[in-house]
Amino acid sequence: MVALQGDPAERIIEFAREKSVDMIVIGSRGLGPVKGLFLGSVSTKVCHLADCTCVTVKETSPLCYDPRLTSYPEQLSPLL
Repeated sequence: MVALQGDPAERIIEFAREKSVDMIVIGSRGLGPVKGLFLGSVSTKVCHLADCTCVTVKETSPLCYDPRLTSYPEQLSPLL
């Protein structure tokens, strides 16, 4: 785990460049265009400015693993 201070999107992009990551997987709350305009969207900014592949995952996606569960979702098993 890494804790960084500053603008979240800029720090994520900077960290990804420093570590030469191949892909960023980032969550999205799906606020919509109006709320996103006023509140800003970290995931949108990261995906537009990142030098690598960027994947957004919504909270309802089967790829969102809940550590409180006792097993991985079936859709996630092939990725392990």
